Amino acid sequence: MAKASTTITAGTLVRGRLSGAEDIDLFGRVEGQIEIEGALKIDENARADAEVTASDVYVYGVLIGNATASGTIHLTETALAVGDLTAPRIIIDAGARVR
Repeated sequence: MAKASTTITAGTLVRGRLSGAEDIDLFGRVEGQIEIEGALKIDENARADAEVTASDVYVYGVLIGNATASGTIHLTETALAVGDLTAPRIIIDAGARVR
């Protein structure tokens, strides 16, 4: 059975701790902590002010906080990331803003 994906839609604000085994597609905003066994995708218009632990993290929007991945952290050309990034593989595309 394929893993399910959770979608946090645009206009939605989640405050607190998110945890689970599935992937999360973030189109809204999260403030707090994200601990998932799956992948986290932060859309171009989304924002995560969070400490993140996931298998993979794909940032197209804004990530403010530390991120730890067991696989890959990928910052695309539209990404803004402020915090420590820890992963075996980190990809930073030209144009991504990192601090």
